[in-house]
Amino acid sequence: MQKSSRYNLIARLLITVYLLLPSLAFAQTSFPVLEKQLSEVDNDDHQQALKILARYRSDLTLWSVKEQARFYRLNADHQIETGQLDIAKQNYDRSIGILMPLGASIDLVHSLLERSYIRYVQTNDREKYCPDRVIAEQFARALDNDELLVKALTQLAFCNNDDQQFDKGLKLLQEALSIAQRSNLSSGRVAMIYNATALIYKNNGLNSQAYEHFSKAYQQWQSADDKVDMVSMLHGMVGAAIEQAKWQQAKQHVGEMFELANSAPEHPDFEFFAYYNAGRTALAKHELELATGYLAKALDRQANTAEKFFVKHTYALLAEAHLRNQAWQQAYRYAEQCLTLLQSSANELNDSRLLCQAIIAAQQNVPQITLEAMLQLVDKQTKAKRDFVNNAILKAALTHNEKLTQFENQLLIKQVEINELALLNEKDQRKIAYLTIAIFVLFMVALAAIIIFLARSRKVLQHRAETDFLTGIANRRRIFEHAQRLIERAAHNKDPLSIIIFDIDHFKQINDNHGHNVGDLAIQQIARLTANSLRPGDIVGRIGGEEFLVVLPNTQELQAQEVAERLRAMIASTKLEIENQSVRVTVSLGVCTLDKQRSALQSIINAADEALYFAKNAGRNQVKVSPSSN
Repeated sequence: MQKSSRYNLIARLLITVYLLLPSLAFAQTSFPVLEKQLSEVDNDDHQQALKILARYRSDLTLWSVKEQARFYRLNADHQIETGQLDIAKQNYDRSIGILMPLGASIDLVHSLLERSYIRYVQTNDREKYCPDRVIAEQFARALDNDELLVKALTQLAFCNNDDQQFDKGLKLLQEALSIAQRSNLSSGRVAMIYNATALIYKNNGLNSQAYEHFSKAYQQWQSADDKVDMVSMLHGMVGAAIEQAKWQQAKQHVGEMFELANSAPEHPDFEFFAYYNAGRTALAKHELELATGYLAKALDRQANTAEKFFVKHTYALLAEAHLRNQAWQQAYRYAEQCLTLLQSSANELNDSRLLCQAIIAAQQNVPQITLEAMLQLVDKQTKAKRDFVNNAILKAALTHNEKLTQFENQLLIKQVEINELALLNEKDQRKIAYLTIAIFVLFMVALAAIIIFLARSRKVLQHRAETDFLTGIANRRRIFEHAQRLIERAAHNKDPLSIIIFDIDHFKQINDNHGHNVGDLAIQQIARLTANSLRPGDIVGRIGGEEFLVVLPNTQELQAQEVAERLRAMIASTKLEIENQSVRVTVSLGVCTLDKQRSALQSIINAADEALYFAKNAGRNQVKVSPSSN
């Protein structure tokens, strides 16, 4: 009986093993099946790829260590495309941990470079993302894979883009370009080389060369229809154009970014970067209201981008824009948010950090900290100018590399001459140091004078902030604020009030036929004629390019119509003598009067604007009155 039981047990075990063999064999061969299924998925369908990978996770322990590492890498590749950066980084960590002891491999180099990219996006701190690139470049040289080596060289070049490593960074890119040309690599890989070259030039103040290389990279990405990298290059081109004060180019590239954002809704971060670049362009031109509007819209879309570096910079730019616009509380609020975000990284956005510190210290009435932060900014700008000069010399030397090599060999032979040059250089450096100290002291004195002047001139600055720069009359903000107060007072006291909105007819033709300068002068003269013809207590302001708003307190509808008609006739009969040209212009006017239904500023403006529209449609050079809503 016992013997029979043993035979039965053995038989059952053999049957169990027999039944398990097919599943074990499938598990051992399932990885090639997984790769085949992934190859059949559309390149952009990363969610579907992740679903397939999830189905095979239970087989993981039955695969070889290299297959396990590749499984983690494939998950991370698709997770990074779907914005799951933290999870992707964990999977790259697992892949690298498995492969590092095994030596150089394609998967190891790829995982190192992609993990570096995630650290770049999350921190923008070279000390955190560059070590992976150093190791990846070393391993890539041991592999027979030109595509991967070029990628590793290019990404490492990004880590050598300051004035101390300028030469090294360019040499890495020259090697990468040589390999790319020899191996006829893809346009995308060549574009990355141009991109890295542009960033090296940009970080060293060579903005003209940077713009040229960003443009070359953009053309390469455009030929590959790679919209993500096209937006990235446009971002770089805007920055380089701003540094050269090439506003037309900056505006053109911002427009192209908005076009790409509209054509690619699957990339919501495009809109963030379009508004961010529109805002920083407007701020650089001191178009402060435009800047704050664009940058606020960028912040509304901050959840759409993983590149938090630019979100932090947006807060800093908004703080600066509100500061320049004398909106002190808003500047203080954004400066506080900026510093809060920058607490996690000591090496990030140092210029912006100093500016925000100065704003907060000024708001808290701590002039010592304000002055210290401003002086640190001065020091950084002075150093940047010296570095720019040095880098310009270095760039010229690199352009003539063969002559430089011969010259260096001659210097090695003539050691005495080297020593003499070193002594002369030391003397020059001392002179520069003395000059720098003198400039620093002068700047401190000037800065103190500016602070005192600003403290005594706040009313003057307030007036300038409320005055239209072209015409000298009230600007849009000032006229709207004044109109709001007058309307509220009139409604409370039950007094009459009317407004007139008018603009210049066919103004585009004036610009096209006579030039924008003549158009500007025409706007100035019409503003002067209007202001001189109004009563004390009336106010006129410029609310758009060639559009004006007149507020008439204590004025009934019929009186307002008479004022508008008198203004129309005066302008139409006046010959404007501008730059030896006689220009006649006409205006169309819309009139609206305060009543019970239209007692708010916006409703009155809308009604007057509608009347202006009717005047335009009726043939221009005439007055139309918005009918009463009572």
